[in-house]
Amino acid sequence: MITTSQNFQAQLSMTDGGPNNATLTYLLWMNHTAFRDLDFGKASAMGSLMFFFLILLSILYNLMQRRSEKI
Repeated sequence: MITTSQNFQAQLSMTDGGPNNATLTYLLWMNHTAFRDLDFGKASAMGSLMFFFLILLSILYNLMQRRSEKI
């Protein structure tokens, strides 16, 4: 998910979601929601969900790293 966020500009400029949304990522979908549909509240909620999901993944990753260091 972090990698798709870093590739946002390339996806937006080259394909903009591609044919039939084949290359539509979460961040690109959030951008379309905000600036094409003008639904800033929904896009803000999507951004908050992405933030909390990444925090959860970071915590789980750190816990797994600590367990592997103990072994």
